Amino acid sequence: MKYFIYLLFFCAPLLIQAEGIIFEETTWEEALKKAQDEDKILFVDAYAQWCGPCKTMSRNVFTDDKVGAFYNKNFINFKLDMETPDGASFNKKYKVTAYPTLIFLDGSGKLVKKSVGGKKVEDFLDLGELAIRSNDKSGEYAEQYDAGKRDFNTVYGYVKALNNVGKPSLKIANDYLKSEHNMSAKQEALFVYESAVEADSRIFDLLIENKENIIQEVGRKEFEEKVVSACKTTLDKGVEYDMKMLYDEALEKCEKAIGKSAIVQNLKFEMDYFYQMRDEQKYLDAAKKLTKKHGKKDSGLYAYVSDDIHEKYKENEEKMSISADYYSKYYKKNKNPESAYYFCRKLILSKDYDKALEIAQEGLASDNADKMAPRLKSLIQYIEKTQKSEKG
Repeated sequence: MKYFIYLLFFCAPLLIQAEGIIFEETTWEEALKKAQDEDKILFVDAYAQWCGPCKTMSRNVFTDDKVGAFYNKNFINFKLDMETPDGASFNKKYKVTAYPTLIFLDGSGKLVKKSVGGKKVEDFLDLGELAIRSNDKSGEYAEQYDAGKRDFNTVYGYVKALNNVGKPSLKIANDYLKSEHNMSAKQEALFVYESAVEADSRIFDLLIENKENIIQEVGRKEFEEKVVSACKTTLDKGVEYDMKMLYDEALEKCEKAIGKSAIVQNLKFEMDYFYQMRDEQKYLDAAKKLTKKHGKKDSGLYAYVSDDIHEKYKENEEKMSISADYYSKYYKKNKNPESAYYFCRKLILSKDYDKALEIAQEGLASDNADKMAPRLKSLIQYIEKTQKSEKG
């Protein structure tokens, strides 16, 4: 997965019942104000109730767990029926002529990105990433910085803007920390948190030293996500330059920063490292170790491993069978229409059609199946059609 998405696969076990995108229930102007207040981009799904592709995205894309995690983290999200008075107000400014139109605005209301037409999950994730990268404010800060402006808000904003679009920021951050900056304790906590982009850096050591102050300002969840992100960057660097010492340092720093939480996280890192090093057996061994040691306490890890194998080896039928085997262990402890749907899809990819049909029918017959019924019925039709075709 790409830079802005990989945390979905590292920070926590996969939540199959994730509710997808959380949309604001307000007016578009109030949603825009919230985006401005939280320094985020506003995503607007401009739709019409009669629009088929709009309904498909609402049913199959906005409800996806990866989409929900990514969009809820990075955007303020808003659905706007363009045939309502609020939609008409919006249309005067942004000129929507087809549905769906997917619009990204910065906090001032400036258009960042606009795309017309329905999208599949991966395309929609790519669009969100592109919107983030398109909202590049680093140039504005660079002009101020080069002109000699060195107050906290300018340098902090500059580092944050660089990080938002994946540009190098460590030199700017290090130079500021070495200067006579006169930051308050709160400012220093926020600056170190924002600047700690690599685990193999002095700033990351400062992140650990200031752990409690930083957690007080941003929260424990955000602190741990920052740790994982920085360690992943160092791990990737270790792969790129074939330096195992950087991989080892990433694991060591992760454990030092987040303690017991690093036990599971580092096993996920181990999977990722060996996958990138193209050692399939060690990758699978790490996956087995993760579930064997921690799967009984956290069944979500079976789903995590299953999805990770699925993501990395989706063209390999043998690996898809392994993915389905892991998911079966998750399904045994978490039987519901959603998990039946995802299990069925994995079984189809491994070409175990009889089992896939059994699971889909089981999900359809379970309580609260209404929401997933159309998807499950679609899978059943596909399986029956495929089986008929294979029998000639």
